[in-house]
Amino acid sequence: MATVISNEELPSLAALLDDIDAWQSIIANWNDQQRSMIEALSPIDALHHETFARLIRAIKAKPAAALLPDGSLWRLSQ
Repeated sequence: MATVISNEELPSLAALLDDIDAWQSIIANWNDQQRSMIEALSPIDALHHETFARLIRAIKAKPAAALLPDGSLWRLSQ
């Protein structure tokens, strides 16, 4: 069964961008070996990118794919 998350539970885009900036500031002070660990995670980033690309293509091809089982529309923001 899918879990529906309310918009109030989702972080704002600004908060997410702040988190990314903070993470990049931390990484900037790491040595090359530590940075290579982050680079090793790039396949995971590629997987996420491809997953969202496929999801978007599927919804564009068949908008009904964005409907939840109860018929309500799946969306992240109002």
